[in-house]
Amino acid sequence: MDNNIADQESLHLSDIMICDWSGAALDHAFGLHKPVLFIDVPRKINNPNYFDIDIEPFEVGVRHEIGEVIDMNATSETAQVKKRLVSKSFRGEYDFSEICEVYNVSNSGKIGALRLLELLDD
Repeated sequence: MDNNIADQESLHLSDIMICDWSGAALDHAFGLHKPVLFIDVPRKINNPNYFDIDIEPFEVGVRHEIGEVIDMNATSETAQVKKRLVSKSFRGEYDFSEICEVYNVSNSGKIGALRLLELLDD
């Protein structure tokens, strides 16, 4: 467990991240191309009206693509799931390329500007 949010060394040294609903999991998966073991705790919902727009939040839908989710009462499975995640990661079974289009490492400004221009044209 790393409580020092300013230091990135543990992220680079790790094989996987164990996380809840933190956005740091997205950074870990997209930025480092490493899987995440999500402990399925209750969501922190800042906008309870988000259900009204009938769109699944990105953070919800992508969890199973960038790792695995286990029930918070099944933490005895953590070691087995960790081994599976690390094994899949090293065998290249996680294909981050499609979902990383959202992240656009080192290219996000250009891609974002192009997308805004496309939206303006529509």
